[in-house]
Amino acid sequence: RVKKVVVKPLIHVVDILDASGSMEGGKYNNAKMGITSSLSDLRNNKEADFTYTFIEFIQNGTVETHNFLSSVPNSVGFYGATGRNTPLYKTVHDALNRLMSAVDTKSKVLVKVYTDGLNNAAQEYRSMAADLIKKLQKKNFTITFVATDGDMRYIVEALGLDESNTLAVENSAEGFRKAFKSAN
Repeated sequence: RVKKVVVKPLIHVVDILDASGSMEGGKYNNAKMGITSSLSDLRNNKEADFTYTFIEFIQNGTVETHNFLSSVPNSVGFYGATGRNTPLYKTVHDALNRLMSAVDTKSKVLVKVYTDGLNNAAQEYRSMAADLIKKLQKKNFTITFVATDGDMRYIVEALGLDESNTLAVENSAEGFRKAFKSAN
C-alpha cells in the first residue's frame, strides 16, 4: 500500500491597519475586532499552512511591524488610532516591496489593508503603490482594501483599483465580521 501524502499549500497572510487619527473610534475598533476574529479562523483552518504579518501604521509615518512568520499568533498588540498624518501609499508600497523579497514566489500572499483611504503624508507614493499592486496581482498576491462604502470609492479612484480589490463593510462589529467571513 502506498500512503498518500497531502501537501498543504502555504499562504502568507498580511494585515495592514491604518491607525491614523481619522480612524479613531468605530472604524479602528471594528477593524481590530475583525482582525482578531480572522486570526482565530486562520488558526482553526486545517486546509493550509499559514504565516502571518501584522503592520500598523501610526502618526508621523511610523510603521510598526510584527512578523509572526512561523505561525499565526493568538493575538497582536494594537497601538491605537492616534496622530494626524496618514502615510497610506508609502506604507502599502514599502510593505509590498518587503513581501516581494521575503516570500517564496510560488506561495500565495493575501494582503488586507484596513483604512479610511485618507493619505496626507506620502502623496508622492500614490502612483508607485498603484503600479506595484497591479504588478503583484499578476503574481500570487491578492491585495484587498477593506473600508466603508464611502471610503472605498475614494480608495478605488485614488489608486485606480479594480472593484475586485475592495471589500466594502458596514462600519459596525457585525459588518466587519460578515466581511471577514466572506474574505477568508
